[in-house]
Amino acid sequence: MIANRLPDESNDSVNLIVSLLVRHPELSRVRIKPRFAAIAFFFIVRERLSDNEQARVRARVLAHVHALHRLDGTRAPRIDVRFRTERNATFVEIERDTRTLAREEISLVVELVALEFGERLMVNPPSDEALDDDLGGRDDAVGSALDAGRRGKQRKGLVGLRDDRRVLIYFGK
Repeated sequence: MIANRLPDESNDSVNLIVSLLVRHPELSRVRIKPRFAAIAFFFIVRERLSDNEQARVRARVLAHVHALHRLDGTRAPRIDVRFRTERNATFVEIERDTRTLAREEISLVVELVALEFGERLMVNPPSDEALDDDLGGRDDAVGSALDAGRRGKQRKGLVGLRDDRRVLIYFGK
C-alpha cells in the first residue's frame, strides 16, 4: 500500500494525484509544486501545434476558467498555459494555484482540452480501478483529496504519471 511507504505529509497529495489520473485518463501527468502552492496538469497532443493554434487554445482555456469564476462570484485566478513541441507531438501544461482550485474547474479544463484536440489527444487506457465506471465516486475522491491537500503541509513536490494501466508517483524537486 502506498500510504505505508510514504511519509504521512504526502498521503493527501498522493491521493490527489492518483484520484486525478484515475478520474481523467486524458491527463498524462500531474505535478504538485508545494513551494509555489501550485498544481500542473499535462496533456500530450499527437502533432505539432502551430503558434496560432497554441494562442487560440491558451485564450480558450483562460476565457473558460475566468467565466467559471465569474459565475461563482470569485476573482479570476492566475493560470499558466504552456506548450512544448517535440518532433510530432505537443506537450500542453496548465498550471494553477491550489488554494482556490475546485474539482469542477479541473473537470472543465480536462473536458475543454479533450474537446479541443479530439482524436489528436493521447488518452491513457482506463486503470483497473476505473473499471467500475463510478464517475460520481471518483469525483468525490478528487474533491476530498483536493480539500485535504489544501490543508496539508506538503513540503516535497510530487509527480504522478500513467504507465499503461498503472499510476506511478515520484518525489520531485
